[in-house]
Amino acid sequence: MGIIRVSDLQWDALSKAEQDEMIEGLRDCGAIGEDDEIIGDPGEPEATEEEDEAALSPSDACKEACEFGARKGKEWCKKNTKGVKRWACNKIVKKAKKVCLKKCETLDAKGQ
Repeated sequence: MGIIRVSDLQWDALSKAEQDEMIEGLRDCGAIGEDDEIIGDPGEPEATEEEDEAALSPSDACKEACEFGARKGKEWCKKNTKGVKRWACNKIVKKAKKVCLKKCETLDAKGQ
């Protein structure tokens, strides 16, 4: 279990329903694990608009999605294949990652 500490002032300002909705949404999309816990901590600084504005660019988000997809693909290959099938599966994942990253380059070229 991971403990994710955030500003208690901001976390506690949310209703229980809002906290639950956020936790459920973040778990559903894989941003946090099923056993991770979010805790309001007085020692944590408040999140700011500048941090939010500094979120990933579309190009960087694209690259991270490619990396994530490749990791999940390799996990699947490891769990579901052996021997030559695993080698082929992992090769497909590697090639798919290259294709994915190539698509991200078009975002870089467009300045996004």
